[in-house]
Formats: sequence, C-alpha cells, structure tokens
Amino acid sequence: MTFRPRIGLIAAIALMATAGNVSAQSVEAGEKVFRQRCMTCHGLGAMADYSPGPAIAGIAGRPIASLTNYDYTAGLKTVRGTWSAKALDAFLKHPEAFTPGTSMALALPDDKERRDLIAYLQTLR
Repeated sequence: MTFRPRIGLIAAIALMATAGNVSAQSVEAGEKVFRQRCMTCHGLGAMADYSPGPAIAGIAGRPIASLTNYDYTAGLKTVRGTWSAKALDAFLKHPEAFTPGTSMALALPDDKERRDLIAYLQTLR
C-alpha cells in the first residue's frame, strides 16, 4: 500500500514527459507538413511578402482576414472571429466549406496532419 502513491507519482511524471515529447514531435511533424504542402503559397519571414498567399507567421490568434497588405477573397472577408485552433482546423480540413469562394486550394483531410500543422503554426510569431 505504501508504494501506490510513489508508483502513481512516477506514472504521472512519465506521462507528462511523454506528453511533452509528443508535443515536440507534433510541432516537428507540423513543420514538415508546412514545408511540403504549404510553402508553395505561404512564405515565412522576408519571403512572406513575395508569396501568393497571406503571411502565416502569427496567424494563431490573429483576426481572420486581417492583414492589410493582402487582398483576401470576398467570402473570407465576411468571416468573423480569430484563427483559433478550431477555426484553423475547420478551414484546413475543407476550405471551401469554411468559406465558399476561397482561393485556398489545398485541403488537409488527415486529422493528424492538421493537428501537427496547427501545433506548428501556433509556434510562429
């Protein structure tokens, strides 16, 4: 009986360590998804100004269609709210369903890819 609290504590610490690794792996996997699937249209840093799509750095938590130096589609301009994880997930899963007439050509139907990509996007400032 005296060992149960210690075992529980050890299990909790191991679980937290594993969760941290999963998060790091998700960000790394998300960066890979971004580089393979998104960088064609969305640049980072200085190259963002020369990309056909809007800048992605800082998208997490940013108001939707809010960059002043990008001409968003009429449909996206009517969407209210911020790019929360939930909004990003819905948009990335099926852009045309999120906002008809969007110029976003790529959908990510795979749940894990979307979660990983969103984890990565949340690290960009």
